[in-house]
Amino acid sequence: MLFTYEDKLKEVENKLKDHLSQFDITNSKIALKYSHTFRTRQVSDIIAKELGLEDRDLYLSSIIALFHDYGRFDQIINYNTYNDSISLDHADYGAKLLIEDNQIQNFVEDLTDKEKQLIKIAIEDHNKYSIRSDLTEKQAMFCKIIRDADKIDIFKIASTGNIAMNNNLLPLKEEDMVCFNNRVLNKYAKNETFYTSVFNKLCYIFDINYKKTYQIIYQNNYIRDYKYFILLWSDFKIDERLLDCFDEAIDYIRERAED
Repeated sequence: MLFTYEDKLKEVENKLKDHLSQFDITNSKIALKYSHTFRTRQVSDIIAKELGLEDRDLYLSSIIALFHDYGRFDQIINYNTYNDSISLDHADYGAKLLIEDNQIQNFVEDLTDKEKQLIKIAIEDHNKYSIRSDLTEKQAMFCKIIRDADKIDIFKIASTGNIAMNNNLLPLKEEDMVCFNNRVLNKYAKNETFYTSVFNKLCYIFDINYKKTYQIIYQNNYIRDYKYFILLWSDFKIDERLLDCFDEAIDYIRERAED
């Protein structure tokens, strides 16, 4: 019987699930990252297939997705936070464990050194402001796939309200809107207030690489439902400028999904 990349991937998934069983799944932060891991793998596969990748590259893109947040679990146990700025860079840490410390060998046994380096780069760059500029076309592609897949599931999580909300309800300031108005990610601002936190997440739409990603976000109404959750959570006491930005974001995604 032909042994497909899906068969090999299922073995890797089962090994990863066994590994993650050591963590307390009743911890809401652990549970969230556990489910995020496997959903991100699913949407990564959709994007990679849309790009027409062959089986080996489909396999590699799925491996990257499965392990992109490998460093999160130790981060939560040791620091009880997702905030890299006050703990550790979970992407760099996970890549170190997997590739430099060779923990990847516990899950995947058939990787070449070149493939391990590709996986390392993609995991390291998945959470950065931008991917590094000295990559090959293939390395850059894998970085873009995981960055898009990660954002899709972040928006899915936000749309269901399964996110930690910032209770600092200081009034919206013009600087909160700067990154959105400039159509860029926010490189500097921390999630110190409710408005900054929401704008930072909303600006992820300006760092999407593939049409398929826009289509998935738009067709599933992730931004619209995120807006509704924010309204309900705040008892409809939200600055109208934020609501206008949500509507702009929906139009921005629709235009690129339908183009």
